[in-house]
Amino acid sequence: MPHKKILCIGHSHVGALRRALPDWQKENPESEVSFEVVNLSRAGTKMDSETRSTDQAQRPSNARKYYMSPDGAGHFGFGADIQPISLDAHMAQEVRSLLLERRPDELIVLGRGNEHVVLSLLQHPIRFDFAIPGETSPLCPESEELPYRLIKAQIKKLAECRALLFWDFCNVACRDIFDGPIYMLPPPPPIPSEGHILAHPGKIGQKAATFGISPSRLRAKIWRVYTQILKEAAEASGQTFIKLPSTIFENGCLAPQFWGQDPTHGNDNYGKVILDHVLFETHQKAVA
Repeated sequence: MPHKKILCIGHSHVGALRRALPDWQKENPESEVSFEVVNLSRAGTKMDSETRSTDQAQRPSNARKYYMSPDGAGHFGFGADIQPISLDAHMAQEVRSLLLERRPDELIVLGRGNEHVVLSLLQHPIRFDFAIPGETSPLCPESEELPYRLIKAQIKKLAECRALLFWDFCNVACRDIFDGPIYMLPPPPPIPSEGHILAHPGKIGQKAATFGISPSRLRAKIWRVYTQILKEAAEASGQTFIKLPSTIFENGCLAPQFWGQDPTHGNDNYGKVILDHVLFETHQKAVA
């Protein structure tokens, strides 16, 4: 009989874990852990938070020339001042209902997770790159170097009205009904292959062929900045950020055996590796 209940909630990136869970349970029939994965994208809840943005004319002049509206290349531009207001009420109620019904001992949160893709997947008309402090990797050829602080600020803005808004709701607004440990799980690193992305473009469709795909090393750098922002948020709230296992990486990106059939998600093999890793990490934290 399992003596610990773990609930993992989030959006599309938990799909790989959810699909891998039945096989994992068959392979671990004597496990003392009851693990449940809920994909809120499939639960009939609205994904978007309520947000507002300032007028484009109010953006700093040094950012304005990089600005593109979401219906341009399919991404936000630098300097967009997007301010989160609140989590969608239906999703908030769904999360609270799950916690009340399941009564988990521990909670794994993988909310949203594609904010870095919004900025990095499609090739920007003005090609750009940036240097992460302490790293020495070369910049992409024929690209304009932008300040690291500008990149990080833009990614953080996007995260604050998506992944971090969801995180804060789970970690703060639900504490009246759940007082156990909460772990933040990041999304997988980028799929490096442009050919794979063009063959499986998903929702970006024709935009992938029209604009092209950004270089994989730029996408990997933006993913690292994004996950660092998530880590900082988790640690600032006194919770634990789960670092992904080295086995899923190849040259800083997602290894081929873990690519899903779209531009950004991991497959069932990825889900199984992450399930094992999550259970190991939460156990290590419990006995520390």
